[in-house]
Amino acid sequence: EDLKLAAARGVREPTEPPHRSWHGAASMVEPGGLPVVVLCGGASTGGNAANNGGLLADLWIFDTQGREWKQQKGGMSGASPLPRAHHTLTPVGDGTTAVLFGGKTPGSSFTNDVFVLDAGRWNWSELKPSAPTLGPGGVAFSGPPATSWHGATAARLPMTMLAASCGESAPSWSSRMAIARR
Repeated sequence: EDLKLAAARGVREPTEPPHRSWHGAASMVEPGGLPVVVLCGGASTGGNAANNGGLLADLWIFDTQGREWKQQKGGMSGASPLPRAHHTLTPVGDGTTAVLFGGKTPGSSFTNDVFVLDAGRWNWSELKPSAPTLGPGGVAFSGPPATSWHGATAARLPMTMLAASCGESAPSWSSRMAIARR
């Protein structure tokens, strides 16, 4: 109903992502082999996310062959990530899956949550940490610390993350995250 009212006032659906910074992006493959670029979250630079402290939770897909953007909304299933910036979105496996990790969420909270995006159904699923393992100094942990401003790569599994910072005045770290194939 709101779209009909907006259309009557001459307001159109956006045809490209709003301006942003500190977003996650990944080169992925849709079923059938269509290469796409996925853009996720970030911090608004145009005042379009006022209720989340300027943070976005949207998902945009760029069709590299048709050269056009589409916003993925409605029909998304699973637990969606909170709005965030300074996170990573890393393609894994054959490129039909990407892993979203960490970032800053509303209220300036660092997070270490992990979500998997499936390009076959365009849905999110949250991964929960496995049983704790021994980390540096013999301290038990069940995943990387809450962080933002980090990097991640998945040239092969398990995925490896490197951080320049993990919260304020915290030391740098590196961690391997085992992402199981489905």
